[in-house]
Amino acid sequence: MSVNAMNTERLAAPAAQAVLNVIHSYAWGYDENDAELLSSAFADDAVTAGTIAESGVGWGPWKGRDAIVNGLLEIREQQDDRRFHQMSTPVFLSLTQDRAVVNLYLSVLGWPPGAAPRLVTTGCYRATLSRIDGAWKLVELVAKLDGGF
Repeated sequence: MSVNAMNTERLAAPAAQAVLNVIHSYAWGYDENDAELLSSAFADDAVTAGTIAESGVGWGPWKGRDAIVNGLLEIREQQDDRRFHQMSTPVFLSLTQDRAVVNLYLSVLGWPPGAAPRLVTTGCYRATLSRIDGAWKLVELVAKLDGGF
């Protein structure tokens, strides 16, 4: 490995972890029904949308942080179980000083009252983040789910 590659790798690791932390804040905010944490993950002008494979069902696109948070919390209120978003296998398609694009797999677990935890759905996210005023924020989050949730 060249010195330049090692230096780039050292610089990228903290940025990559910061990007993943924002994505995880989105997941924790949703799962814990924490509007403040959920809101902190998105840029003011963010966009999100999602589709469920082979169903024609989806949500969004919602534009703007407030619309996104309100829409997500409305969905969350309809779910009577505890949710756990498990994000895995992040692959950075790009990572620069100001912008990141990452693909992640998703498994959503649900824990209904009085029952065993269960797999609700799987799928993937494509997350685009920008550094805004020194902080990473989601500017676009697109979900493709394999089944309903």
